[in-house]
Amino acid sequence: MYDQNNQLILSNLSQLTSTSIQFPWNLNFANFGTAYYYQYDHDLVTAWYRPVRLESYYTQSSSSANVTHFKVQYFTTGGVFTYPGFIDTGNYTTHEIYIDRSNPVPGVTYADYYTPYLTNYVIHAFGGSIYAGCMLTFTYTANGVTDGTSIYFY
Repeated sequence: MYDQNNQLILSNLSQLTSTSIQFPWNLNFANFGTAYYYQYDHDLVTAWYRPVRLESYYTQSSSSANVTHFKVQYFTTGGVFTYPGFIDTGNYTTHEIYIDRSNPVPGVTYADYYTPYLTNYVIHAFGGSIYAGCMLTFTYTANGVTDGTSIYFY
């Protein structure tokens, strides 16, 4: 939204949003990760985020899948802006929230509620680098083999 002088009007309204991703994509087990974040003034070219928590669990459809470890990392990378006000600080950051579990129990949800981003700043996920954005990284060990992937979602 713009004012009569064609200046961008930034509201303080936000919405707690989440993105869920599943990995790997096989029939024996699947690890699910859900990133929670506040999203501010999103349009086709501008988005500011404040990551707040991560939840993850895995399901097992076969007893032949012996999952001994999983790690899910939620990264938000970009320029740092003040909140409220949305003033560019000139800084760049990567904020990480992660869950790292040995011997996880199938169906149990593990969560990190303790490392949200600062409440007086937001991250402009489309500014400052080609690597800016939000990403979930999955790493797991099953049947003695470690594998993983990273998936950008903004």
